[in-house]
Amino acid sequence: MRFRSSTCWIVGLLLPLTGGCLYPVREQVDEVICDIAAHPLDVHTPATQEKPAVESTNNTTGRPSGPTSKPDQAAQMQADSSPIQQVANFEQQTPQRDAGAAGPKRQFEQRLRLPPGLPERKSPEPLPRDATEAQKQAYRARNYPTLPPLPPLPKPEPGPFGHPLTLAELQQLATSNNPSLRQAVADVEAAEGAAKQAGAYPNPSFGYEADNVNSAGTAGFQGIFIEQIIKTAGKLKTAEASALMSLLNARLALRKAQTDLLTQVRANYFALLVAEANLRLTEALAEFTERLYGVFVDQRMGGQLAPYEPMQLLAFSYQARGLQVAARNRYLSAWRQLVATLGLDASTPLTEVAGSADMPVPLFNYDEVLERVLKWHTDIHTARNTLQKARYDLHTAEIFPVPDIDVRVAVQKDFTTPPFNIAHNIQAGFAIPLWDQNRGAIRQAQAALLRAVEEEHRARNVLTGNVADAYDRYASNKAQVEYYRDRVLPDLGLVYSRAALRLGGQATQPPKPGEPLDTSSIASLDIVTHQQLYSSAIATYSTLLAAQWQAVADLANLLQIDDLYLGVDSPPHLPEPCADPKGLPCTHPCSPLPN
Repeated sequence: MRFRSSTCWIVGLLLPLTGGCLYPVREQVDEVICDIAAHPLDVHTPATQEKPAVESTNNTTGRPSGPTSKPDQAAQMQADSSPIQQVANFEQQTPQRDAGAAGPKRQFEQRLRLPPGLPERKSPEPLPRDATEAQKQAYRARNYPTLPPLPPLPKPEPGPFGHPLTLAELQQLATSNNPSLRQAVADVEAAEGAAKQAGAYPNPSFGYEADNVNSAGTAGFQGIFIEQIIKTAGKLKTAEASALMSLLNARLALRKAQTDLLTQVRANYFALLVAEANLRLTEALAEFTERLYGVFVDQRMGGQLAPYEPMQLLAFSYQARGLQVAARNRYLSAWRQLVATLGLDASTPLTEVAGSADMPVPLFNYDEVLERVLKWHTDIHTARNTLQKARYDLHTAEIFPVPDIDVRVAVQKDFTTPPFNIAHNIQAGFAIPLWDQNRGAIRQAQAALLRAVEEEHRARNVLTGNVADAYDRYASNKAQVEYYRDRVLPDLGLVYSRAALRLGGQATQPPKPGEPLDTSSIASLDIVTHQQLYSSAIATYSTLLAAQWQAVADLANLLQIDDLYLGVDSPPHLPEPCADPKGLPCTHPCSPLPN
C-alpha cells in the first residue's frame, strides 16, 4: 500500500506531541454536558398506569348504578353503540309521520335501510319464470356482467447471456455501470493526489533585481536573486500524515460504496422476486374468484339464490382484479428500479431473472453478526482514522505559530563605482508570533479532536441499534413466512376450495311455484368469508416475504459481505491500518451509572 510505511513512521513520531492538549476544551465540554444532564427530561411519564375506579353495576343492564342525569345516559348510550346502531337509534327516535299507516313492519324496514350518503346499488328485478333464453341472456348481461380482460403483460425476454440473469450477474452489471462506484474511485484518486501535495516542499522564487538604479547617473546594482522558505517544526510531515488519514478514509468510503451498491442490487432483486410471486398469487386468486362468481350467477339463474347474492362475489371479483392490477404495476416498478440500480438505460426491456422468492434464506446468528459488525465495519475504521487525523490537525494548529525561515540570496553587478565588482547579498528572516498565536484555531482543533474521540463510540451505538433492528425483522418475518407458507395459506386454501365445492353440490332444482326460496343450506356467506380470509392471508404473506428479504439485505449490508451465503467468514476488503493509536479516554463524567 502506498504511503503505508511513511504513515506508520509519522504516527509514531508525532503521537507524543499531541498529548495533554485537549484538556481545556474537554473541561468546557464536560461542563456543558453536566449542565444539560442536570435537567431531567420526561419526569412525568408514569411508571405504571393507574386503573380507574370500578363502579358498581346493577344486575339487569350492566351499567353503573346511582343517580345519573338523562343527558348523561343518552350520551353513554350513544358512545356505547356502533355507527349502525347509532343510525338505528336515530331513526327510532325520529318521529315517523306515517307510522300509524305503515305499521310496525314499515318502521322495522326503514330502520334496516342504509342511511343517505352510503353507496347502494339497486337490487336487480326478479326474473320471470317463463322468460325465454334470449331474455335470460339479456337479464344476465344487464345485471351480472362479466369482467373485461386485462391487457397482456409484457413477457420477460431471455437474459443477455442466454439464461435468466443471476444475482451475481446483476452485481457485475451494477459494478460496471453504476456511477456511484466510479465517483468513489475518483474520490480515492483525489485523496492520493492531496496526500502527495500535502508533503510537497514549497518552490523557491527566482528573479531579476535592480537596486540603486540611476544613482549618480549609473545603472546601480543589477543582478539575480533566489529565495526559499524553509518550513520548520515538521509542518510538512504533519500535513502529509493528516492527508494520508483522509486517503485511508477515502478507501474505506470506496468499500462502503461498494457494499451499499451490493445492498441496493440485492434489495431490488428480492423485491422483483417477491413482486413476481405476488403477481402469480393474485392472478390465480382473481381467476378463481371470477369463476366462483360465474357459479353464483348460474345458481341465481337457476333460482337457487336471491337476486342480490351474486353481487357479493362480483364485488370481490373487482377487488381481486384491483389487487391483480396493483401486483402487475408493482412487478413492473420493481424491474424498473432494478434497472436504475444497475445503471442501465430506462428503456431496458423486462428480462428473466433467476431465483424465486421462496428460496432458502441465509442463516444469521445475532451474536456473530454483532461481533463482526463492531470489528470490521467501515464506520468503525473510519472513526479511528478520523481520530488520528484530528490529532495531526491539532498538532498542525499548535506548531503553526512557529515561524518559517525566509532565506534570500542575491548576486549583482555593481555599476556605480569602479572596479565594478560582483556583489553578494544574503537575507534571512522570520515572522515574530507576537499578535497572532493561532489560539482560535488551536481551540477549534481541540474541539474537533474531542468530537473525534467520541465518534467511534457513536458509530458503535448506531451499528448496534441497526443490527438489533435488522435481526429482529429478519427473525420475526422469517418465522411468519414459514408459518404462512407451510400452514396458513394451505389450510385457508383447503377451506376456501371445499366451501366452493359444497356450494356447487347444493340442489340445482328451482323451487316449485308458490314455495319460498330455501337458502338455509346454501354456503354463500361462507364463501364470502373464506374469500376475504384467503385474500387477506395472501396479501399478508407477500408483505412478510418482502420484509424478510429486505431484512436479509440489510443484515448483509451491515456485515459488508460479498456473498449472502458464503461470505460471512471471508475477510473484509479493508485497508490495513497501523497499530491502533492510544487516544484520550472516552469518559462521560455525568453518567448516572455507578461504574
